Amino acid sequence: MNKIQELLSIMPYFTTQALMYMGAYISINDWNQPWIFIFVVMCVIPAAEQLISPLPTDILKSEESVYFKFVLFVCFVLLVIDWSITPGFNYITNKPCDLFFWTGCIVISGLVHGHHFAVTHELTHKQEPIGSILGYISAGKQFYSHAIISHVYGHHKEVGTPLDPATARFGESLYKFLPRSIVDGYFQAWEVEKKRLVEVEGYSTQWHPMNRMIWCSILQSGFSVLVFIKFGIHGLLVSICIGALAIIFLEAINYIDHYAAERKELTSKEYEPMDATHSWDSYHRITNYLFLNVGFHSSHHLKPYIPYQNIQLYQQQSPKLPQGIITLSY
Repeated sequence: MNKIQELLSIMPYFTTQALMYMGAYISINDWNQPWIFIFVVMCVIPAAEQLISPLPTDILKSEESVYFKFVLFVCFVLLVIDWSITPGFNYITNKPCDLFFWTGCIVISGLVHGHHFAVTHELTHKQEPIGSILGYISAGKQFYSHAIISHVYGHHKEVGTPLDPATARFGESLYKFLPRSIVDGYFQAWEVEKKRLVEVEGYSTQWHPMNRMIWCSILQSGFSVLVFIKFGIHGLLVSICIGALAIIFLEAINYIDHYAAERKELTSKEYEPMDATHSWDSYHRITNYLFLNVGFHSSHHLKPYIPYQNIQLYQQQSPKLPQGIITLSY
């Protein structure tokens, strides 16, 4: 693949990310109409996915290229400097505005941060130190960096079993799933680190500087202090609201991706091997361009370290979602 082909192959991903950030910025800062962006996300995109053909069911064969990583790092930089949501912070904390506008800014920021979990997910799965560091930082802004530990080292191992908080049970409502997944996922991350340090690494206690949960706690606390210093108590409350919405959005996607996709118990606490039937797939274009092919979830679980541009699109055995993840999330 030559350079021109590489550039063309990243354009659907780069363009959708750019439009999302630009749309969030313009609707708040230029138009003072945040609900326009929300209408586009919740109504226009789901409608467009009904008209646009799904991605082909073959294999994306793109060589490992710096251009595909460029998409990830641009998204990270945009989120860190907050050029798409800082106007919302400024309006809410420093300027008088009505509740309707205030709520719209919060919802937009929650949607943008919720989307960014897809970038964090890609960064932390590829076993590259710089990517992992950036992933923890970006998730820390949503007060959810510990979810990286529970996801990579807990969810991917226990998916489809009662041991996995992120697998929705058959008949379980989203409202019952959310608190269970959020709370149990937090304690699962602590348990993962305890086993790693004490049972694998041989330390006498989990309360060690090598415990990633301790650093996640420091990171999230440090971010809270910085927000408080810059924006005051109102800014901190806004940040907490944004993080809560982003987490709910992420967990709603987890709910959709693994609903009732349970592995059979063979013996006590031993389950059948994980296969493509234990994740729901979605081939809708806009969903996968925005979320970096996370819709091909069965392939991701079978080979979690494959870069998003090379993921195998088609798993014949996997159940298929009737709509894209964006549509089903709302």
